[in-house]
Amino acid sequence: MPKKEAKAGKGKDKGKDKGKDSKKATRLPGDKKKSAKSGKKKWSKVKAKEKLQNSVFFDKERYDRMLQEVPKMKLITVASISDRLRLGGNCARMAINELLRSNKISQVGDHHRGFSIFTKALAA
Repeated sequence: MPKKEAKAGKGKDKGKDKGKDSKKATRLPGDKKKSAKSGKKKWSKVKAKEKLQNSVFFDKERYDRMLQEVPKMKLITVASISDRLRLGGNCARMAINELLRSNKISQVGDHHRGFSIFTKALAA
């Protein structure tokens, strides 16, 4: 039985070129492979964005600033208030509701509940 296995192996390799195998054998461990599939994928390094330190409560200074600045803004959204006053989104929504109740701002449209746009109150 061992003779048959040896014969099958010899006949199989006789006609083929050993080009790929010989290249692998001659390559040194420090050499770089030139193909596109070489090694591990190198991910681009993205700089981490700084985390915002927005307040989750109104203090006296921010509250007074909100009462002065926000009714003068042309476009009022939760994001614009949050960005300008360094407040969390929930505080910004509460500020909008309070200004709406006191008629200092007015709603532009009610097309979508999640994203509301407001502007300064129109003088009538």
